[in-house]
Amino acid sequence: MEEKMEKEKKELEMKVERSEKEIAELSESFSYLKQEKEENEKVISELVKKVEEGMEKQNDLLMEIDALVDELVREEKDIEMLTQQRDSLDVNLNRVQQEAVNLRHTIEILTYDKTEMEEAKMEVENVVVDLRRELSKLNEAMTSESSVVENGKNEELVFQMGCSREALNEVSSEKDKLSLLLEDKERKLKKQRLNSRK
Repeated sequence: MEEKMEKEKKELEMKVERSEKEIAELSESFSYLKQEKEENEKVISELVKKVEEGMEKQNDLLMEIDALVDELVREEKDIEMLTQQRDSLDVNLNRVQQEAVNLRHTIEILTYDKTEMEEAKMEVENVVVDLRRELSKLNEAMTSESSVVENGKNEELVFQMGCSREALNEVSSEKDKLSLLLEDKERKLKKQRLNSRK
């Protein structure tokens, strides 16, 4: 009986020993798993932090992209406005260039007309000089008329006076023609000046 009990006691001791060994192994495994869990939690925390930082950077990048898009839209509008201004300047430049061509043409015409007017003026002055010369001769002839009659040369005086009157009429006619030409040139010159101012 005692042997049986002793045997059972040994079996129980062996079971307790195995149980204690298993408990020790389990405690060791639990401790290892706990440490591994803590390390995993730390890694997960770092990953979560990195993901959050990545999301923040992504949001910052999205904001920068939106700002760049807005700036690009503004620059496109500025380019469109500058293009319109350039086209308007081109139109104005073409108009000014055409006006400059017209002005040069008008200046050439005015210069030519001015030259003609100066020539006509000189001709009129020459005619006036000739007219005064003929009038002086006529006055001299008329002054000497009485002495010529007394000397019996009345016919020669009449002939000289007739010639002088014809020359005077011819000079007066030429003067009238030149005066009309001068007036016509002046009218054309005034008209061209008015047109060039418009």
